Amino acid sequence: MLPACEQALADDSYNADAAEARAIARALTGNLAGAAEDLQSYITANENSAYPWISEGLPQRRAWLATLRRGENPFTEAVLEELG
Repeated sequence: MLPACEQALADDSYNADAAEARAIARALTGNLAGAAEDLQSYITANENSAYPWISEGLPQRRAWLATLRRGENPFTEAVLEELG
């Protein structure tokens, strides 16, 4: 998953969805600082989104970011199952 995210961001550094996916992949591989950077990029890119499903998901992403900044991985098995 991580190589695909890296390639997507190499092709388009503004790809917020790829940044979010890479955040999860980085967290799962122990790179919590990198995951926090990517998740912050996703949040910043989508803060003014006109799409309700994106705006509605931002509080959850902010909570994940806070967890990452505390040095913890928010992507538990339950969260990953919920994400599908």
